[in-house]
Amino acid sequence: MVAHLVIVLFALVASLAPSRARACSCDGQRSPMDAFHAASAVFEGRVTEIAPVGPAGNEAAELAVTLTTVRTWKGAEQERVTIRTASDGSACGFAFRLDESYLVYAVGDAGLSAVTSCGRTRTLAEAADDLRALGLGVTPFEPERPAKAKDE
Repeated sequence: MVAHLVIVLFALVASLAPSRARACSCDGQRSPMDAFHAASAVFEGRVTEIAPVGPAGNEAAELAVTLTTVRTWKGAEQERVTIRTASDGSACGFAFRLDESYLVYAVGDAGLSAVTSCGRTRTLAEAADDLRALGLGVTPFEPERPAKAKDE
């Protein structure tokens, strides 16, 4: 009887202790067009900066990933876009690499867009099926033109 009570108390204490591990669980991959419709932004970009967000040592910290936009299909009309992702893959963070090009499917409001490892975001080299489904895309900004000389 006492042994059963000890086991029950141990199980109760263990269930109340904070869990340090988070498991990322995805529902399965969407098709490129389903992912497009669910995303708030879909664009091709090259990573120019990756910076931690929040206090140092926070296991749930996020990363702010800044990309230079090359072309867009939806929701990314500026030359530079910053998105967030969890810093840890076990929390569904996407492992962006500096100076790498990606096809990004972001979700969320402008300024708070996020990417997870469960979405269709992938390196450009792995995005052939998506690019075929999405089409050409557009350049999201007007390149700066040199100022005209006063004599012209």
